[in-house]
Amino acid sequence: MSKLKIVDSFLGRLIGDTASMASVMGCQTILVGLQPEVAITLMELGQHLEGVYTALNTETGLQLLEQLIGDKAGKIETANISEEEGV
Repeated sequence: MSKLKIVDSFLGRLIGDTASMASVMGCQTILVGLQPEVAITLMELGQHLEGVYTALNTETGLQLLEQLIGDKAGKIETANISEEEGV
């Protein structure tokens, strides 16, 4: 996304729809390198991109991904332990 300089409502909707489809499949969406001007334009267009995470660069994007995966794995592990204790 770092090369994107101009955004319109169509592109904003496309990003949001793609993130929604990824969410249905159990995936997280992280936009990396979004220019401040583009982010401001998306907000002004009313594209809030719910459920989409953002990161300044690839390194922080990967750190965020590791954190999200770790949180999800921890919740699954906790749920499995709770189920085993209830049996």
